Amino acid sequence: MIQYCCSLTLLLSSFLLVGCNGSDPVNGPNGGSNPNTEQHAGKYLFAATGDGIFRSSDDGASWTEMDSGAGPKDFRCFGTQGNYIFAGSEGYGMFRSSNNGVSWDTTNAQGPATRIAVAMLQYGKRLYAAVPPWGLYATTDAGNSWQYAGSGGFEVHSLASSSAGLFMGTSDNGVWWSTDSGGSWGHSGSGMDGSIVNGLAAEGSRVLAATSTNGLWRSLNGARVWEPVSSVAPSDAQFSAFFDGAHAYVGTVYGVFVSSDTGSTWTYATGLPSSTTYAFAANHGYVFAAAGYVYRSSDNGTTWQVCNNGLKGTPIYAFGVW
Repeated sequence: MIQYCCSLTLLLSSFLLVGCNGSDPVNGPNGGSNPNTEQHAGKYLFAATGDGIFRSSDDGASWTEMDSGAGPKDFRCFGTQGNYIFAGSEGYGMFRSSNNGVSWDTTNAQGPATRIAVAMLQYGKRLYAAVPPWGLYATTDAGNSWQYAGSGGFEVHSLASSSAGLFMGTSDNGVWWSTDSGGSWGHSGSGMDGSIVNGLAAEGSRVLAATSTNGLWRSLNGARVWEPVSSVAPSDAQFSAFFDGAHAYVGTVYGVFVSSDTGSTWTYATGLPSSTTYAFAANHGYVFAAAGYVYRSSDNGTTWQVCNNGLKGTPIYAFGVW
């Protein structure tokens, strides 16, 4: 394995933390494909919390509970397929909505894919769901039926995709990749074996893997070869990863770290609480972080605004952009 030296730069300058009715957004890069954010047209931003589903139509300035027929439940992820948005819960099954989250119903399928889902991702014609401990499942008919999509018998905890392929992060067996929509899988990331890959992010050939006990890892060639990024927080602290154009974000139990050079150097993002950050999203020039509550940045993570008007239920586990 090729090893690189990566340094961490602490941001010591002053920061700004204001309410979400503050300054106007600035133009920013488009978001990449990430497991904790399901991207669609961009009119609505959804938040999956431990107490239900919330929706914002003004980039987080205000939130409305939108889980009629589904909650309140402990929701963990979002997915999209066709005219449906899906919400996966912890132990209560999978729900879907065809009216922008106004109402939800359960999918008609039976089996593991309807019991628990911790990550979802649309790739090609399939919507994939990570369903521990049963593996990876997929649907092509808006959730009416689910098929086992193969995961080598391992628990799957995170998903990501890019032009380089489909990626899944497992428990104890690193990262797997597929270039044929899950028909076959290759394994990489032996240094991550024995650790849960909590978060994956992919942008072209760049892939980040946030693990539970072996720290942050990155690949510059589509997950074939990995290198540890030992300078980003202690090794037991990684929970989420995200690409937004040229910038990368990692969520840890100590807050958020930001990189503008594909992960070679990292800056600690001040202005956020030192709490576990489970998810990120990008929409309309903002980057959003689920750091206890919702925070947003319009300047690539330099300053952050707290966005909690109408929002209840923590922690926030995932975002969905619809």
